[in-house]
Amino acid sequence: MSFKKYETSAEERMGWKNFSRMMGLNHQRSIVFWTVVVLILLILILLIWTNYLQGSVEVRVWLELLLIILALCGGAMLFIWSIRRNEQQAEHELKMAEWYAQHERELEAQRFQEAAFQTYLDRMTDLLLQQRLRRSKPGDEVRDIARARTLTTLRGLDGAHKGILLRFLHEADLIKTRAIIDLHDANLRGADLSKAKLSGADLSGADLSGADLSEADLSQANLSGAVMIVTNLNGANLNGTNLTAANLTEVAANGTHLSRANLSQADLHGANLESADLSGASLAGANLAGAIVIDVNLSQANLSQSTLTRTNLSQADLSQANLSQADVSWANLSWANLGHANLTQAELHGANLEGAEIIGCNLNEAKSLKGARMPDNREHQ
Repeated sequence: MSFKKYETSAEERMGWKNFSRMMGLNHQRSIVFWTVVVLILLILILLIWTNYLQGSVEVRVWLELLLIILALCGGAMLFIWSIRRNEQQAEHELKMAEWYAQHERELEAQRFQEAAFQTYLDRMTDLLLQQRLRRSKPGDEVRDIARARTLTTLRGLDGAHKGILLRFLHEADLIKTRAIIDLHDANLRGADLSKAKLSGADLSGADLSGADLSEADLSQANLSGAVMIVTNLNGANLNGTNLTAANLTEVAANGTHLSRANLSQADLHGANLESADLSGASLAGANLAGAIVIDVNLSQANLSQSTLTRTNLSQADLSQANLSQADVSWANLSWANLGHANLTQAELHGANLEGAEIIGCNLNEAKSLKGARMPDNREHQ
């Protein structure tokens, strides 16, 4: 039986579905209820019939008429119940047909992925062993061929196979420092790289939007100019990583290790950096507007000329941080540690500094404190 046949049958029975719902017979308990009612009536009629067996003809006629009506009702109920069972069977068959069709499509897609990936591995093996790809120099034709094949293959792979391919390139020493294969503009969207070991990898300029890099090791990697919109970096190790001018819009980086990372000019607006370690990191000129930076370690970090408007920095450790010329207007700095922080020409108007630690921090160096709520809970005029 074809999918179309089941679909057509279901549509033809829509009228019967509506009728059965009107009759209250679309649930099994409704049928049970009406069956009990009919049985009770039949028992009552039999009792009355027995009592008036010798009675008038008129009474017997009315009883016979009532029995006929009940019989017709019972037959109608059985007919509707039968229709309902057929509908349920058709619906079940339709769902099974859809499931099988979807399953076949998934298997076909999986076979395509496996075939494409295997073809890529075969060609790369030839380039490595026969064309000596590892010994090639920048500008050599073999490198151009390897890059072209890699970028083309990545465009057709799903997230899981993209992750496997990238691990292969890293283990083959093809994308580490002074990468042999340039992955700039590579389509790594949605790649599954959870817990991947990619230390020192060169992924500069790659598109990693929506990728899963949770708990991955990308320490000392080059991700400058990378696009990482809505990427999952929760718990990842990015210590010392180069993220200069990277697009990290709305990235999830809860508990991420970014100590000494270079995030200069990076776009982090709307990012979730809660409990992340950014100690000693460079965020000069970075955009963190509207980001969640609660309980983040930013000690000794360079935030000069950065944008922190309406950023939630409550309980953040900003001790000895450089906030010179940073825009921190309307930011939440409640209970943050600003000890010995550099606030020269920082814009703090409307900021919430309630309960903040300011020992060694000269608020008078700030460009503006108008409307800011001070550590003692008073509003600055």
